Amino acid sequence: MPSYRLEPVTGDPDALVSAAVRVGEHLHELAITAEGGAQWFGVNATTDGQWSLGRLRPDLFHGLGGIALFLAHLGALSGDDRHTGLARAALETALEQVGRGLLGRDLGMIGYGGFVYALSHLAALWQDDRLLGRATGLLEPLSAAIEADREYDIVGGCAGVLACLPSLHALTGERRVLEVMDKAARHLLNSRTGPSWFSESLRGHADRPISGFSHGTGGMGWALGLAGELLSEDAYVRAGIEALRYEQESFDPGTGAFAELRDHSAFDLPADAPPTTFWCYGAMGIGLSRVLSARWLPGPLARAEVDAALTVTRAHGFGRSQCLCHGDFGNLELLLQAATLRNDPGLRAEAVGLAHASAARREWACGTVSEVQVPGLMTGLAGIGYGMLRAARPDRVPAVIALERPGHPHPVSALPLAPEPDTSPAM
Repeated sequence: MPSYRLEPVTGDPDALVSAAVRVGEHLHELAITAEGGAQWFGVNATTDGQWSLGRLRPDLFHGLGGIALFLAHLGALSGDDRHTGLARAALETALEQVGRGLLGRDLGMIGYGGFVYALSHLAALWQDDRLLGRATGLLEPLSAAIEADREYDIVGGCAGVLACLPSLHALTGERRVLEVMDKAARHLLNSRTGPSWFSESLRGHADRPISGFSHGTGGMGWALGLAGELLSEDAYVRAGIEALRYEQESFDPGTGAFAELRDHSAFDLPADAPPTTFWCYGAMGIGLSRVLSARWLPGPLARAEVDAALTVTRAHGFGRSQCLCHGDFGNLELLLQAATLRNDPGLRAEAVGLAHASAARREWACGTVSEVQVPGLMTGLAGIGYGMLRAARPDRVPAVIALERPGHPHPVSALPLAPEPDTSPAM
């Protein structure tokens, strides 16, 4: 990955939108359009971590659903209907692929959950109830795949279902959404290894459940707690809290360090590698899970974890790529979410300043080997552009890596939760 230095700079939100327009124009150049559809060549991923090069699948993570989501927001904020038109064409191709079964049996952001999330947000943005009908129609094949899930995580498993489906429920109020969420939550509850989950694809790469957001305990625990709030099921919330407390065991409040629970050799990491600070693995995702779970997990230990995650992310999280999964625009979200939680305008200004600095780079740095440019959302160009729009207008562009609903806030119930008291020493 490249190495470059970022220092926050001031700028106008319109400059970030203009930078995103430049990304959008390049996606227009790369698009293959015909018969009302649009397609790109790029990478596709599976739950076992394998990538392949070819025509994009319909999913949110690498595929057409994510590109459509970026282009739709770009059209709305720039006022240029060409971007909206290309978004609709990409979605048309994606819907046709879904009809042919190309989502397979994947559940989370790379599968049914992510595509339902994309359809829900596009329906809200375009005021198109037909897309809500298409999303609701995917609940049955999604439900049928739940019992076979052995990944469990945000990217490919049931945790991703629990994080993605609240967007559809917020727009439709459909009871069937809650029933499918309950089935996914029950599967997670019954699939724990101790208080956490051991994804099948990570066996051989770790000797116990790992920490982090998209593949780790923090994201899965948060998603289960989120489902418990929406379903008014205290057992799910408490299981989510137990998972988060398991993850807290890997944090040293004295040094502010998060233990690396993966096998370095299995991931081709040198023994002296700097701390991992990404959404997919490491401190940034751990910090994000604590911010999103703050109402269930109060106390000085969780606050110290967020402070440590901010420190580590500032030191090691910028200047290697710009992508949402493991780069600048993903790591910015920790600062934005913490700023909202703490009502800290200085932290928010720092995040926006870093966004301006990254957007000013002459070349885009995708999150791929040798910076190979790919079009998709989480590791590619669409995500870089989406991150620019998010920093420019966080009031209008939801945080996709936090799987925010249309209108943004995650649901908070009046469930009388009583988490175990935090007995760690005050920081």
